[in-house]
Amino acid sequence: MSPKKYKRKQRRGGPDYDEIEEEDDAREPPKRLTDDLRDRIESWADEAAEAHGLQLFKIEPAVRGRWIVRVYVERPGDFEPDPGEGVEVDECAEVSRYLEAYLDAEEGIPENYVLEVSSPGLERPLASLDELERAVGNRVQLVTREQIDGQNKVIGTLEALEGDVLDIEVDGRSFTIDWDDVKQARLKRDFSL
Repeated sequence: MSPKKYKRKQRRGGPDYDEIEEEDDAREPPKRLTDDLRDRIESWADEAAEAHGLQLFKIEPAVRGRWIVRVYVERPGDFEPDPGEGVEVDECAEVSRYLEAYLDAEEGIPENYVLEVSSPGLERPLASLDELERAVGNRVQLVTREQIDGQNKVIGTLEALEGDVLDIEVDGRSFTIDWDDVKQARLKRDFSL
């Protein structure tokens, strides 16, 4: 028999305690996020985005004690939309409701998951070569493992991507950087325009 558990109640005259009902035995073990389940979530998210005239940017499912499924959607075509042309909050809510139906029906996902649907933002991270390829011609910020012109953080125009080699123009000078030498990359919007 396990010892009884108590929680503190706030009372004017001082602390008082109530017995906590035993829930530990009723808790189900955490469910695993398998590659197959991740692929199905991505497929459902893609379908949900397309059903609302959007496209899936990426998903970030994670299990850290609790299931969190982050879904990023964007407008098709324009990688860097003009101000006011991005994804609206109502559209994210619609995608979320659509996707919830799949997630709620899936036995491999616990009931208390968290679903977050948003746009990747104007200064979205660029985490893969596919994302970088779409960013060619745009301003980017790179944090590099080795210094470029005395700096580890550079902002410039991504001129080309050949395989895994980036050509970037910074202040009128061209640099070539291997993707493996990049710690972080993101679009960099010029808000001064």
